[in-house]
Amino acid sequence: MRPVTIKIPVKIYLPFGLDINTTDIGEEDVSGLTYTNMDKIPTLCEVLDTINGRVSVNIEIKGPYIATSVANIVIDYLKKPEWASVDIILSSFSCSELNMLRNLFSKISLSLLVHSGECDNLNMGVHFASAKSSNFHSINLPPSGVSREVVELAKRENI
Repeated sequence: MRPVTIKIPVKIYLPFGLDINTTDIGEEDVSGLTYTNMDKIPTLCEVLDTINGRVSVNIEIKGPYIATSVANIVIDYLKKPEWASVDIILSSFSCSELNMLRNLFSKISLSLLVHSGECDNLNMGVHFASAKSSNFHSINLPPSGVSREVVELAKRENI
């Protein structure tokens, strides 16, 4: 089953040259935001309700201030019977953010995202060690980061 990726924005850019940092506005304000075509931007709960456990979901966390809130929502959804056979994965480029989530939410699947400039053997060795020690679900590389050397390193590291 192929996961669906949902990105939680740190900044929302609105059509009139206005940008809003979501940490500066309340939940009520966020839930009233619309796309430029005036369609409502759905909340995470509305998206998960629509998916209703039919596919796995991969949610990219965009900052530590929202990570625990998203994780609490995920925990609630994973308790529902319709989500029993699929997974909700939380992903981040920040290893420290993922480790914080691992310490607070041991049952959530976590995935480390890797920037294209960090795919050399030295960096990948560090990423593989972090993923193993923190029991991450997966490591996501950009297509440009997948090389024969990285694949061989992953095999040697039993990743």
